[in-house]
Amino acid sequence: MKKNLFCVAVLLSGVSLASHAQSGFYTEASYWQLSSISHASTAGETKSDGQVVSAIVGYPLSENLSLEGMVGTGLSNADVKLNGATQTTPVTQKLDAAYGAYVRAKIAITNDVDVFARAGRNAWHTTASTSSASTSNNFSDWTYGVGVNYNITKSTYLSGSWMTLYNKDNIKIDGYSLGVGVKF
Repeated sequence: MKKNLFCVAVLLSGVSLASHAQSGFYTEASYWQLSSISHASTAGETKSDGQVVSAIVGYPLSENLSLEGMVGTGLSNADVKLNGATQTTPVTQKLDAAYGAYVRAKIAITNDVDVFARAGRNAWHTTASTSSASTSNNFSDWTYGVGVNYNITKSTYLSGSWMTLYNKDNIKIDGYSLGVGVKF
């Protein structure tokens, strides 16, 4: 819980800093549904899903290109299933913290709709637990995805995206997000 409160404080600090910065910064708060966290091993395939909240602070380099930083945390533990079934000794997994840096390219389709592609690098810290033990892992990988923004006003927009967040060492994580952004 303390880690979640710390991440929320960091997110709010980023929003506050961006609001006092020069015009051009934007920030976005998003809810992520991790659609597939799978790991192939000799025992079979383990799968879980998860829910994440994240914040992005971005700075446009040009009309169509931005640099972004992201911080996030998991909302709850996810049940890890082996070959589609809950294990004899249940295992849960939680995303403790996530960080990322991206380049985002966008194209305006209409005055109110932009489509974008995002690529960069993510780092994740997770904890897997049973009733008697736990282990923590750190992951990092290149990431990419696509999305769309819908401008509600000149300074507020809705965002939806899909990203592949991790894909190596027989582990694959994809996610879908919905968010709200503010341009400063």
